[in-house]
Amino acid sequence: MKLIRLFGDSILKGVVVSSQTKSYKVDNNMGLSDLESRFGVSIMNSSRFGMTVTKGFEQIRRDLENSQEKPDLVCMDYGGNDADFYWSQISEDPYKDHQSKTSPEEFVLCYSSILDYLEERSIRPIIFSLPPIDSQRYFDWFTQRDIDKSSIMEFLHNDVQRIYRYQELFSRMAEDLAKRRGCVLVDIRSAFLQSMDLGSLLCVDGIHPNLQGQLIIGRCMKEAMEKSLKPVA
Repeated sequence: MKLIRLFGDSILKGVVVSSQTKSYKVDNNMGLSDLESRFGVSIMNSSRFGMTVTKGFEQIRRDLENSQEKPDLVCMDYGGNDADFYWSQISEDPYKDHQSKTSPEEFVLCYSSILDYLEERSIRPIIFSLPPIDSQRYFDWFTQRDIDKSSIMEFLHNDVQRIYRYQELFSRMAEDLAKRRGCVLVDIRSAFLQSMDLGSLLCVDGIHPNLQGQLIIGRCMKEAMEKSLKPVA
């Protein structure tokens, strides 16, 4: 039986915001068990909350080198946390030269190194684009506590949509890398953007797909896996 490993952040993990507690919890609605049955594979979800591409590379090397079973496919969805900023530091001084958690140059370089590492071991990589975010909803979410909204807006030059555009940059870099390296791309961003009501697919924090959004991710995964595997059911 072929083994598929999922590495990435909370998007692939299936993290959502609880409607009751307004806190994060795992509630994966992507239909992974259905994909296992359809393609006759075993899927191991090793995604973790807050992962960046640099932390992800460390995890991939550690997990694969300590595992007795080599995966046939590795799916990755890095970029969302890489594109994020340390908002509390910006709140304290919006005029400093604040950088995202991963620079665009480092993101491409590290992601490319992951692909080299996998290809050297004859493991096929699959890259996910990033789901689009709701900048205003995300801004309202992370500025709820101990954050000076005016400082954040000063940093953003009074344009909250800068958050969306910068996150889009990282998705485009992941997409371009997949195309240049000949990797299968799971383009969940385009699937989300086709919706006439993007907000209905996202949690209250504006960045995590809700259960309906996760169904779209699962559908895109199925379509991508059909390019790499032969269905058995």
